[in-house]
Amino acid sequence: KTVYKAYGELGVEKKKVERKNKEIITSINYAKKIQRAILPENELMQSFFSDYFVLFQPKDIVGGDFYWFRCFGDVAAIACVDCTGHGVPGGFMSMMGSLLLDKIVQNDQLNSDEILIHLNNEIIRVLKQDIGGEIQDGMDLSLCVVDKKKKELLFSGARNGIYIINNDEVDTYKADILPAGGSYSKKSKKMNRAFTAK
Repeated sequence: KTVYKAYGELGVEKKKVERKNKEIITSINYAKKIQRAILPENELMQSFFSDYFVLFQPKDIVGGDFYWFRCFGDVAAIACVDCTGHGVPGGFMSMMGSLLLDKIVQNDQLNSDEILIHLNNEIIRVLKQDIGGEIQDGMDLSLCVVDKKKKELLFSGARNGIYIINNDEVDTYKADILPAGGSYSKKSKKMNRAFTAK
């Protein structure tokens, strides 16, 4: 081949790669819109909390971090979740996690530890982790159930704790050591998992 011909072929291949890259980025940007649509609406959270803020700065266009909120009158459940994986795989996990929490929390009758136990079991079921499936991903999360009438906050965490600031004092509440989901250890033994409420 002549240098001129090889240079021309290289230019054609470069344009193909650029076109394919643009298609992928366009697709991922649209996936971001879908992922953002599952996040709680500010108005809903404002109707429950008089003073709050959300700091949400994803590393990638789509990813495995999300926050979740549901309220039932004077009782609300709120979670901050970090799924295994980044980018598109993390995005799939976050969509699944949000939908599973929606399924689990249908009323104000569940405690924070019960919600985590149900979430753990659902992740294991959906990803077929109980039969040794190759997808052993899970979620690290902090979950609180707030009862405004009782002035009570119940916390449960899977690897993620919380800080409570009250009158300039900071209290730290640690989480249980295991994530929600990911049912097998490196030795392929099923891990028994229980979550506590604090």
